[in-house]
Amino acid sequence: MILASCLGPAAAAEPTYEFDLPAQPLATTLDSLANTAGLKLLYSDDTVQGRQSPALRGRLTAHEALKKALAGSGLTAESVGNA
Repeated sequence: MILASCLGPAAAAEPTYEFDLPAQPLATTLDSLANTAGLKLLYSDDTVQGRQSPALRGRLTAHEALKKALAGSGLTAESVGNA
């Protein structure tokens, strides 16, 4: 499980961000996503080790980007608060 702070339910007013990330190790994608969207993502290195993220391209909300990044990984994200 990935814990995400500042990530509430998807909403129409949620800002979007431009992503152009290749398929790569999941940890790399999560770090890039967090940096771009200003999120704090908490996860164990053991949890993401050996897992790949699909390419992440386009203008997406943080919620959409995280969902796409985790697609096929067997992992889910859970919001732990809105700061």
